Amino acid sequence: MRNILYCLIITAFFLSCTQQYQFLNYEDFRKLGDIRAPDAPVFINDLSSDRFQNKPRPVWKWSTSKDAVISRYSFKDSSVVADWTETKASAFSPENDLTDDDYTLYVQAADLARNWSVSANLTITVDLIPPGPPVISGSAFTANPKPAWDWDSSDDAVSFIAAIDTTGDSKWAYTAA
Repeated sequence: MRNILYCLIITAFFLSCTQQYQFLNYEDFRKLGDIRAPDAPVFINDLSSDRFQNKPRPVWKWSTSKDAVISRYSFKDSSVVADWTETKASAFSPENDLTDDDYTLYVQAADLARNWSVSANLTITVDLIPPGPPVISGSAFTANPKPAWDWDSSDDAVSFIAAIDTTGDSKWAYTAA
């Protein structure tokens, strides 16, 4: 079987028939013969800090391969997958505030021939409700020069700030959970 390259040139003429524009050049046409989809987009969010959000409108960011010319995304909350929306942007933030839940964004990339990549997805958990206050145990008054206190807190607390105020100008110290 022989491979044959066909060339299609689309030309537009204005009413005056004096100008013409070629919408598809040879290089673009050659790319249209490509049936290989580009690589899937790669999310560039910092997963160590972006996976959980205390903002009602988180931002998903991605990059595409150099042969991708357009992306499309589909946003999913816990119950609905939205239709695909095409974009030349490489980031998405919802138009409306989100509530506490998990949200997944699916992204695909297409080349000039509109070969769509497989989907990449990233789930972000929106957590807008702060944890309850810790329950402190230990003596409020002591003669011990190195007093110790313990505390229990809700399961969703991941860090604490503790202060001992002896002078009235609280010096805060960050303590990991």
